[in-house]
Amino acid sequence: LNGLKVFTIMSIKNFITVIVTLYLCISTPYLLSVVKAEQPQMDHEITKTTSNIPDIKRISPLTPDETTEQIVKNSTPLLIGDSVLVDINNQLKEVLPNATVDGEVGRNIYKALNVADKYQAFNHKDGIIILFIGTNGDFQDVQMNILLSKFDKAQVFLVTSRVPKDYEAHVNEEMYKAARLHNNVHIMDWYEASQGHTEYFAPDGIHLEYPGSKRMVSLIYEALIDFEENRE
Repeated sequence: LNGLKVFTIMSIKNFITVIVTLYLCISTPYLLSVVKAEQPQMDHEITKTTSNIPDIKRISPLTPDETTEQIVKNSTPLLIGDSVLVDINNQLKEVLPNATVDGEVGRNIYKALNVADKYQAFNHKDGIIILFIGTNGDFQDVQMNILLSKFDKAQVFLVTSRVPKDYEAHVNEEMYKAARLHNNVHIMDWYEASQGHTEYFAPDGIHLEYPGSKRMVSLIYEALIDFEENRE
């Protein structure tokens, strides 16, 4: 009887152990899911923030095998200007695909001063700045000097104006003067390039038809090629 009693007790203990083990096996996944459900849900979406100002690339050769045309095409110039710049934007992107173009109808040099503050990342020894600032009004030395001071480390190209207004000669002279006074300032002479080409212009004599846009883009491209070939 004692042996039977011991055997019965051991059997009951083993039975209970088996039952508990089975319960834990069955209930543990459920308990874990309940705990996980009660935890705050985390948002796993990763938002990548990118700057709208591209990294500045050198306009000088990076490899001995790189051609002048490749150097210019791969460059990242900044162009700030008025409606004339807006006119050429699409064609410009074909030859300077990495350019940053900020054009606005009616923009003059006073408005350009504020715009320039947004692009200080381009004020770098390898930065290329192209400015269209003479179409929509006259200006004096002081405004020109302030604007140029914002890009004093970069290479700045001023696009002369052809505009049938009484200030045309003066704004162009201000640009020529700036180029004479500053080693980093250069002229893209649209006034000269468009001389005698009425087909370049819309009836207002300012905005560009397709031939004019094409010639303006080639003027910019040729000036950058010439600058690269002759830079020290």
